[in-house]
Amino acid sequence: MSSSSELKPRRLVIVGGSSRNTPAFFEAAHGDRWDEVCLVGRSAEKLERVGQTCTAVVEKRELHVRITWDTDLARAARDATCVLNMLRVGGAAAVAEDRLLLAASGIVGHAASYPEAIRHLPPTLLAAHTVQSVAPGAAFVNFANPVSILCEAIADETALTCFGICHHAFSMRTDFARILDSPPSDVRVEYRGLNHLGWVTDVLVNGASALDELIRRLVQRRLKAYDYDLAPEFRAIPIKHAGALYHKGEVLYVRQAGPRSSAVDVVLRSALGGGPLRTWLDRRAARAEETARGGWYARCIVPFLDALYDGSAQEFVMTWRHGGAVSQVPGQTAETTAVLHSGHVEPAALGSDLPEATQEWLRQVRTSERLLLRSVKERSDALLVESLAIHPGVASVGHARDFVRRLRPFAHD
Repeated sequence: MSSSSELKPRRLVIVGGSSRNTPAFFEAAHGDRWDEVCLVGRSAEKLERVGQTCTAVVEKRELHVRITWDTDLARAARDATCVLNMLRVGGAAAVAEDRLLLAASGIVGHAASYPEAIRHLPPTLLAAHTVQSVAPGAAFVNFANPVSILCEAIADETALTCFGICHHAFSMRTDFARILDSPPSDVRVEYRGLNHLGWVTDVLVNGASALDELIRRLVQRRLKAYDYDLAPEFRAIPIKHAGALYHKGEVLYVRQAGPRSSAVDVVLRSALGGGPLRTWLDRRAARAEETARGGWYARCIVPFLDALYDGSAQEFVMTWRHGGAVSQVPGQTAETTAVLHSGHVEPAALGSDLPEATQEWLRQVRTSERLLLRSVKERSDALLVESLAIHPGVASVGHARDFVRRLRPFAHD
């Protein structure tokens, strides 16, 4: 992807397109960005049902785009301009089961994404290899979780231009603007790390640092979502799972979701509540997803895809293959503030640095992730235990063993 003249968006392929969330993409889309959007999934019946719903949305909104669907990615991806990975193996039910296992084992933070990684690595890598074979010039945009683990694996195994995007990374600027009583257009966020495991090292309003004032307001309002209790001491705001690294081994660690969700974890860990509690959790998760899915597309996916091809330079917090340009984050990819211009990414000019301790944690996490990928390829419980045991957020080998024993990810081999 070397010039804007080559970036003529024509065909978008959505992997995992049979999801009931897919119509929200067309509810958020605007203009005539795509000539065709092809939905790819395993079930022809589900694809047809979702495809017809999407077609109805397009007709109602008078969008000039053709909707097609196919169960064969190799056929669907030929001549694709862009492939959007929305895979979610097992759906909300698998996520609910993960939570039960994680709570029972005491695994929190970044390592808690490993069950989802085990489910998503094989089909995502298969999709990436397929796209590379039939459409090597297509951009591969990954929205499937865990974003950083999947993007790093894709970078290791393919030459695809791969981007990772996350609605939480996109929402930080809006959140901070609201806290600082400033328009989002005036706010700039400096961020480095991995997806859900990084640090905001500065926030600027009209070019001037407002980090100290932001931290003061986080503390004043006791905003757990941005770890108000940690930010003043380290003068950096840990994002999502990064906060858990500061609480390794604490039995009563109250995670970022707040005391209520942490209390649910304690109940799950003690095996109280039984079936009724599980049913309640499943319904709550489904309601939360229903509420969030419109935001995924309207505030994250659609704006990024538009920016990928509109020829203007725009700044995002995203995961990208940095080629050594982000020295403080190990691996081939990183989630950072970066500039997207005509399909290319350049590191944004950042005036702040990651604290030294966080860089060491990131090195340990990357080592853990490499062992995780090996465990999936070799179907090895022993390697999975090892990958968890060396993770800086896992309290002990005992926690790792207990979790793998409960998960039994390769039991059907």
